[in-house]
Amino acid sequence: MKFKILFLLAAFSSLCLIAFAEDTSNFGQLFVQVMSESNEPIEISFVQLWTETTEGGRGYQFATKPTEKNGFYRIENIPIGRYHAIKIDKNGFAPFWKYDIQVSRNEQEIIRCQLSKGCEIKGRVINEMGAPISDTPVIINSLECRRDVLTDKDGYFVAGHLLPTRYSIIVEPLSNSVYETGVHKGLVPCDSNNITIILKQKDIAIHGPNEPPKQSEMLLNDKLTSASLKSRKIAEESLLNKPAPPLIIEKWYPTSFWNLNLKNKVALVDFWGVWCSPCKKEIPFLQDLYNRYSSKGLVLIGVHTPNKKELVQEFMTKNNMSYLVGIDYEGKTAELYHVSGYPMIYIIDQQGFVRAVDPPKDEIEKLITLLLDGSSNDSAK
Repeated sequence: MKFKILFLLAAFSSLCLIAFAEDTSNFGQLFVQVMSESNEPIEISFVQLWTETTEGGRGYQFATKPTEKNGFYRIENIPIGRYHAIKIDKNGFAPFWKYDIQVSRNEQEIIRCQLSKGCEIKGRVINEMGAPISDTPVIINSLECRRDVLTDKDGYFVAGHLLPTRYSIIVEPLSNSVYETGVHKGLVPCDSNNITIILKQKDIAIHGPNEPPKQSEMLLNDKLTSASLKSRKIAEESLLNKPAPPLIIEKWYPTSFWNLNLKNKVALVDFWGVWCSPCKKEIPFLQDLYNRYSSKGLVLIGVHTPNKKELVQEFMTKNNMSYLVGIDYEGKTAELYHVSGYPMIYIIDQQGFVRAVDPPKDEIEKLITLLLDGSSNDSAK
């Protein structure tokens, strides 16, 4: 499973799109202007529209279309109606919310969004003996903002770009951990920097063996889900058979790398993060592809999110990763590639054109070999 706003089952996606395409008369659009605190335009690829539910709320992701004016975007093909809120969540900034959004066929109102850097919460996770607990997920959550972070080797965590409100803090060790879930007593204001959470060890005799959490199935038969899916697919497929966007990288690993040459190479670009469990499960598969095909002309590039970038080098060493990894500069590469979830893979041919966007895992090797064989045949001619 991928970390996405909606957990959509691919088996039903084509049915949803067919149903959506049958009637476009009840759809409208929105316009948004996104600026920084210094009134500089900010690039975004997606917004979220939220509806109220019995569980609190549900978000639907829609792709944006840039207009002729920097910082102004159009969101099309939205089912007409009143929505609880629109949310803009840009990496490196606190989220922006605007409530009570009306979508109509002739709506021309511009939603003006000013993003700020926000505030942060710092803390530490230890056991009952005072020893630090590393690499453990910590959830900092409020009604309007959530950040998931990991503790470092000394047990410390930092959650940044938060809205100025109060947060609950939950430490959720992995299922194979010897520690129980820990909850900080009371809500924590933003800019707190001395939070300490003590985890207790599990009582195996009482709790028994660990079982993976069960995930409830998502309903896929509503028009808004279909519209969100179509919006994302249009954004992703707009890259197909077009020149691949540039990679805007803050830092490369390994550190000895200095010149990326993709001439006459097939490139696999994997958007991932050390905080993303499905991403980490894909690493052995990708490393195996690199081991077997790099000598034949495959370049494999992992584009890591700015979030938790300080853990990348150690993670690569522990997992024997020998292919290139670059830190996405402020999420700009993900914006250009319309990345809507992690992990997400793109395959680029020898001429620099995008030939596949997030292909099924069992088709990736076939696509790579076809492109590499095509190159060999061309050379032979």
